[in-house]
Amino acid sequence: MTPQTRMLVNTLGDAAVAVPNFRCDILAWNSLFRKLFAAHLDFAAPDGERPNFITLNFLDENVRALYADWPLEARQNVSCLRYLAGAAGTTRDWAS
Repeated sequence: MTPQTRMLVNTLGDAAVAVPNFRCDILAWNSLFRKLFAAHLDFAAPDGERPNFITLNFLDENVRALYADWPLEARQNVSCLRYLAGAAGTTRDWAS
């Protein structure tokens, strides 16, 4: 995590903060976000194993249970994936 990202996360201490990249990988989060969204997850994973919002929303029952309208959330996640795939085009970063 860059020093600027760390500063942003620390500055917003009273809010739940998560910093995703363009693929929806969670690069950083603060303790309040973790408590609210995914207290059951260990964020001490190596760089290549970051939690991913889309993956969590579809495959993690604990996260899915957070949404009052899961079908709506699923449609929004699919729309997000379509947008991201179109915006990424053929860049190698999308697949890695």
